[in-house]
Amino acid sequence: MAAVALPMVQPDLDVVESEGETWLLHFNRRFSHAVRRTPMLSPGKTGADQARAEPRTPAPDQVELAEKVLAAIPQALLYARIDLVRLPDGTPVVIEIELTEPYLCLRYEPRAAANLATALRKRL
Repeated sequence: MAAVALPMVQPDLDVVESEGETWLLHFNRRFSHAVRRTPMLSPGKTGADQARAEPRTPAPDQVELAEKVLAAIPQALLYARIDLVRLPDGTPVVIEIELTEPYLCLRYEPRAAANLATALRKRL
């Protein structure tokens, strides 16, 4: 099947730039690790500072939401990245689902590369 380029549609939420996003990464539908992508457009940030990430332990409600999203996808998935933010009332919401992007934030979690290798072995 030929690849199809789809436009990206993402809500413009102030919280993305004020607090950043939490990315939950899964290999073969198993949670591997999470990172917080820091705000990209904050005043005074330039270049590499604009797209930094740091390790994050997700809250239980974030993990639950990501698992619900994955359960709704019937296809086999080697990896998935579920990007979340919190609304002003504290509710976690999905703002992006990455199923084809190779940036997996492996350097932010010591076990991440091994988790990916295990997922690949199971798929082969």
